[in-house]
Amino acid sequence: MNEFELIDKILALLGDTIHGDGISVGPGDDAAVLSTGADEQLVVTTDVLIEGTHFPSGSRSDLIGYRAIAVNLSDIAAMGAEPRFLTVALTLDQIDDEWVKGFAKGIAFCASKYGVKIVGGNIARGALSLAVTAIGVVPTGQCLLRSTARVDDD
Repeated sequence: MNEFELIDKILALLGDTIHGDGISVGPGDDAAVLSTGADEQLVVTTDVLIEGTHFPSGSRSDLIGYRAIAVNLSDIAAMGAEPRFLTVALTLDQIDDEWVKGFAKGIAFCASKYGVKIVGGNIARGALSLAVTAIGVVPTGQCLLRSTARVDDD
């Protein structure tokens, strides 16, 4: 079973919990699109990065931090939205000051480069992994979707 087949299977099991007022685009695209009642919609995405799967063991912590932010901002951009906010959750098996400094520098560099603010997160003890949530905005009805994308779209 590939990633998309697994997602479809899980979505089918979630039933009506993935549909409702305010949900313009739910699970299954690069990001969710949520109506705010204003003239813009929120675009929300989360990615998990696991050591040994999404980045090699022993990778530089600044590069891990940068990549964790960049992959989420890429999903926001793919939807045609402007990134605004991030949350970062980090699981570490041990605390190493130099590793943490590099990681924070990588996150800060990427967030600053794209004008995004970090608004929260979590830290827990365990195998090295990260979960980043990015939140962006797009004018209502202007979101780019996988289902409507065409070759040569800008």
